[in-house]
Amino acid sequence: MLKSWNFLLVIFFLLTLSACSNGKQKASETTINGESIEINTQENGTLTIACDDIIFPVIDELTNDFKSMFPNIKVSNILSVTGASLQSLDSEEVDIVCSSLPENSFNSNQRTALPLASDVLVLIVNFNHAELQTLVIHGISANTLKNIFNESTTDWNKVNSAITTSLPLKAYIPPKSSGSADYLATFTDSKPSDIKISDTQFEKDVLKNVESMPISLGFCSHTLAYNFSTGFRKSTIYIIGTDWNNSGSLENNELIWDELSNLKNAYLKKSIPSGLVRTFSAIYLKESKNTATQHYIDFLKKSGPLTFEKYGFYNINN
Repeated sequence: MLKSWNFLLVIFFLLTLSACSNGKQKASETTINGESIEINTQENGTLTIACDDIIFPVIDELTNDFKSMFPNIKVSNILSVTGASLQSLDSEEVDIVCSSLPENSFNSNQRTALPLASDVLVLIVNFNHAELQTLVIHGISANTLKNIFNESTTDWNKVNSAITTSLPLKAYIPPKSSGSADYLATFTDSKPSDIKISDTQFEKDVLKNVESMPISLGFCSHTLAYNFSTGFRKSTIYIIGTDWNNSGSLENNELIWDELSNLKNAYLKKSIPSGLVRTFSAIYLKESKNTATQHYIDFLKKSGPLTFEKYGFYNINN
């Protein structure tokens, strides 16, 4: 009988030890995008990340996940204008800049970049102005947009003769410092310096301004323009086809804008002009002495794609 009790006590001890061991293992792990990740409590430090407003929510979520993985690294996300952020990066006031600047705009001997995800710049007009509905059928040519950008066209009648309003044409684009002028200049076969129209402080202002001003147009990220629960444009705007090749009419491959699935198919087939497809990157110093920077970059490589896709951006590896 005594031997039986001893045997049971040994079994109980082993089970208790196993439970404690499993408890410790679970306590040292966290779950990110459904995957168990080991928590690193050995690394300390601080990290400052500056990013454009359009991807700030994505970086914010990624940062929260990163902090659950590295609880002793203090991370601060700041909303910033990209041009100023790059200067702060060079002076090591910030550690990473997340931006949509084209690579040739930030390339230097000091900096390097990790591409994160892509979006598409779409042309939008206000839904509530009846005369602008004609643009849904006929679109706007790249040449006309070029003239709007350089302000040689300020009259809606020159955009389309069916639009008779005497109100001046107002156009909005994302902040030029974010690289939007570079992309739109590529699309319209012009120079960034040729784009004279005023930009906005934040990209979200493009949508807000077009929604509040009936006789206006603007370019903004497709992630702002679509209702992701329905897969169609937001009810306050029209998404207008762009006559990329200036043929005078919208062809089948240019009629992609109103439905989100069609836009994605066009993106995957690479049938959208390069000037309308932006790549967001994490820019950092090649010789950064901050070990937390490399930890964050490694984390972005692994966890970034799924999180960006959740917010409607496209995986650049597709």
